Amino acid sequence: MQLFSRIGKIVFFLFQQNIKGDKIQRNIIKEKEKTDVKPSYITKGMLYSEKKTERYWEKEEESFMEQRATYQDCEIILDECTLTVRNSKIERVFRIGDEGIFSCALVNRNTGENWILESEENIFPVDCLEEKLIGISLAGEDDDDFGFGQRHLYGAVTMDYESFAVQLQFHVYPNLPLIRSRLFYKGNPRPANRCILDSLKLQEKHCEWENHFVRAITDYHNNLAQTENGLFYSKETALLTGTVLKIKRTLQNDCLVLIKEAPAADEQVRYPGYDFEIINKQVNAVAAGLDAAELTADEFIPLYGTAVGFCGGADLDFSFFMQDYHEARHRFQEEYDGAVFSNTWGDRNDGKNLCDSFLLQELDASSEMGITFYQIDAGWQTDEKLPNGARCWNLDGEKFPNGLATVSKKAEKLGITLGIWFEPFTFSDTDKVYAHYEEDIKTLTHFYRDYGARFFKLDGFQLLTYTASYRLEKMMQGVLANTNQNTFFNVDITNWPRTGLFGAGCQYGNLFLENRYTDWVNYYPHYTMRNLWQLANLVPTYRLQAEIPNVERNANRYEEDQPGDPLSPAVSGIAYAAACVLFASPLVWFEPSHMRLEQRQILGTIFSALAPYQNDILRARILPIGNVPNGACFTGFQAIADAAGGYLLFVKGKNANG
Repeated sequence: MQLFSRIGKIVFFLFQQNIKGDKIQRNIIKEKEKTDVKPSYITKGMLYSEKKTERYWEKEEESFMEQRATYQDCEIILDECTLTVRNSKIERVFRIGDEGIFSCALVNRNTGENWILESEENIFPVDCLEEKLIGISLAGEDDDDFGFGQRHLYGAVTMDYESFAVQLQFHVYPNLPLIRSRLFYKGNPRPANRCILDSLKLQEKHCEWENHFVRAITDYHNNLAQTENGLFYSKETALLTGTVLKIKRTLQNDCLVLIKEAPAADEQVRYPGYDFEIINKQVNAVAAGLDAAELTADEFIPLYGTAVGFCGGADLDFSFFMQDYHEARHRFQEEYDGAVFSNTWGDRNDGKNLCDSFLLQELDASSEMGITFYQIDAGWQTDEKLPNGARCWNLDGEKFPNGLATVSKKAEKLGITLGIWFEPFTFSDTDKVYAHYEEDIKTLTHFYRDYGARFFKLDGFQLLTYTASYRLEKMMQGVLANTNQNTFFNVDITNWPRTGLFGAGCQYGNLFLENRYTDWVNYYPHYTMRNLWQLANLVPTYRLQAEIPNVERNANRYEEDQPGDPLSPAVSGIAYAAACVLFASPLVWFEPSHMRLEQRQILGTIFSALAPYQNDILRARILPIGNVPNGACFTGFQAIADAAGGYLLFVKGKNANG
């Protein structure tokens, strides 16, 4: 049966159940008169190490030289008490001084319209300002976030006080109507219990809001995206739990988008009860403040970030904006974003089979199926610990007497990239601030250099504080720096407080979306497709690793649970299970060498047919089409590649007619 057919410049995939077979011009520039330059240091949140910069603050003469950083059409300008951040599409203006930081203007530079009035809300993260500002500086450079993001202008404004410092960081992308920002601070201030991350006071009265809530912790949740709507009303306060807030001017039919770059509500640090508040025409993104116990004199610690941007009023405009936003943070990488992965854990053997001979068989079977990335999950390591309780992370010598040399050599011969499972927080599972993150940098660098591992599944960690979240980010950056950006991460977001779908650090690879097992009768192909379908307008599907289990395992359990269930995995078939995730990052969630040959051949045929198109599909703009997947409807995805055409995936469910 032909699974793939080309019509014109559109490729259709139809599946049915039971199918067989400019370097920055570091312009702190054009000062009218450069006087008495004083060196300072600034910690760049998106870099692993500290950077040296220059400060132009003349307290004695009460004079201030304009500071400017530029890259292509992007600029950040600090001129006494005014901070301007802009490119050719968008501009933000802030008022900065002793009293704090206030948002003054947000301009759509395509139309020239300023959307906001000056906000009365202070986005300064300190409860009260009892100290005077003694210095302010701007540092900037072009940056691509270790090769994962689009090259853009990074800038940081540091405000120094006697006992603390606050830093406001920005990321501005050429020709994109998008500005990202994030607040850091260090020292000994009195942190606010609740912080306003961003504040926008709208000029237009006739607006409606659309709040998008997305969540992870998928071990306990299977409804990952929800939407609610409302109108702005002068006497109403709306407290919203969400991740992305779209504000539409109803008369002009255009939109402002505010994104909170944080995990979902149940994963955030000391969640304050809501993410966005709308009071009359005032819109705030909020979060808990830093715990004073986390602060030190020499390490900037961030709160959650935000992003703001413009798009047209149509649903398609919003979907395209969200894809542009994610593409700015994580560019599509052909090598692994457009690849088929395998992981040893899905058959629930708990790593008991892991050894040299088993992995050699696995690699042969994986190669036959067209798998190019093979993940060695838990079970490769010993349980040894040092006297201080730290895990040793030693390879099990009984299982691998020659180390991983034989396995690595075989993988290289077959063109398969190896990955290894790892739990951060080596020194203590209860280390709330991840104090020894540098030890994990050394461990993963060792895995890369000595075992040939190119990617790391991060699992089993809990981000209970802002400090832990930031140090996980720095751990990942440290590994990337040590490996010449030749590695990436597979971040497990299935349990505990972690990065979620939007948090810092999730950009450094792909996201392990869900654990689903036939053992517990909680896997159905349409469940997984439904999650992808509902997230597709908010998160590019190539970022989401989605499973294809061995559908023949535990067929008896499904029969006992629901006799004659037409949607059970075994009845639906392996081809249908694969079809549901083809427009995402497919994960072969079983041990390939232990699967029936016929089933492997079906998947091999599908992956082989998909391979010539996979990169084009996944780098395209993928949208959900048809009905929300429920196992009984006609559904699918559309990948808009360019003006000339694209790709369609149709999936037909069961119904009364078969």
